[in-house]
Amino acid sequence: MGIAENRILYVEKPMQFRSVTVPDQAQQVFRTFTKEFFLPYQAIKARVTPGNKKKIYLTRREYQKPINPKGGMVYFNENYFEDFFTVHGFEIVSLENLPIEEQISLIMGADEIATAGVSLGHWVSFFKPTAKFIMLLRAKDLVSNHQCMLMEAFNFRNYYIVDGSHNFLVAGHVTGANMLGSNKYWREFVADYFNEQIEEDYAYLTGALDRYVEVWYEKYSDQKSIIVESLKDLCYRILTLEQKAMTKRPLLTYETHVHERGWGNGWKVENQSSNPIDQERDIQAIKINFPSHKVYYAVYCTEEEGWLEATAPEMAGHVGGHKPIHGMKVRLDEAGAKEFDILYRMHKFDGTWTPWAKNGEELYSHEQNLNAIQIKLKSIEPVETGAKQIGNPQALLMKDDAIYLQGQRQSLI
Repeated sequence: MGIAENRILYVEKPMQFRSVTVPDQAQQVFRTFTKEFFLPYQAIKARVTPGNKKKIYLTRREYQKPINPKGGMVYFNENYFEDFFTVHGFEIVSLENLPIEEQISLIMGADEIATAGVSLGHWVSFFKPTAKFIMLLRAKDLVSNHQCMLMEAFNFRNYYIVDGSHNFLVAGHVTGANMLGSNKYWREFVADYFNEQIEEDYAYLTGALDRYVEVWYEKYSDQKSIIVESLKDLCYRILTLEQKAMTKRPLLTYETHVHERGWGNGWKVENQSSNPIDQERDIQAIKINFPSHKVYYAVYCTEEEGWLEATAPEMAGHVGGHKPIHGMKVRLDEAGAKEFDILYRMHKFDGTWTPWAKNGEELYSHEQNLNAIQIKLKSIEPVETGAKQIGNPQALLMKDDAIYLQGQRQSLI
């Protein structure tokens, strides 16, 4: 930063000063910044020569050796991404092994930078304005507010945020065990950015899976609730895959917002209960998605508001405050209604389910609070007229192939 070393005083024991100057705060972490926030970065950049490596991948693998199961974040299978980017001309770099000036030099000189994990993305403060940045998320919701603030502060726009997670079990932000890998979002990105079609990385995954499970269990062996939730989640994903295999079509999914927990129960598929029926948590909003057809739905909260309508995958209802749902209605678009009946019911705090309603019928809980919703589709059998069949089962298979790259994001493996 250009400060002469003889002006730096290291405080190694209690000392007294006639006065202490505290600069104004230039940044509120995760929120705001002033023009003074840029001064240290400008001073550093003015004294560092940009490096000559044009494409770099910032790895965490060296930093994590040896693995401490009870320590911080641990990644598995990152070598898959290292090998991929190496083939595409990127040099693999472990920044923590280099002097700080060399680290900054490498970042300043690069035209393309890729990394798995969010905190390495904070190097955006030293990126070229024209650089491209690929950030691979280790879990699904880990783009921090601080990262967003830095991109805004430095007016950086050439970034790609890709879900690079392949977590079979619950993933923690700070101390979790995370499996990386080639999921469908990564494959879509590769097709778009590198113009390539790639396959699943099963050879890499199986090589890392045993150690991933061992370390994950060591981290959470004393936390029964996390282990149970992971097992439940894994079971639901298996059920979903079985259901999709049997129906040979995309599945309708739905998610509810409940009091004091939010959207915490995740997306459920046809015929699954949206929430545990033994918990008394009011449902306040719902989102539905069905890749094959449009879905129209509405919820009833109060007489004053009436029906609050939405179209998939929008939200119907309220978040924040306390306005529970007491009614709902759901219907498919005209084309969908020719293929399916859509049925739905609600579970009440008194331990009973309402009768099934279908195809846009109004369903009320009669002022009883709700803690779960269930939705399912029933195929309408083709009507045979002589040798002619109305409806084309093969069209469903073709439609399934066509919408592979669309639809609501799922945590399916």
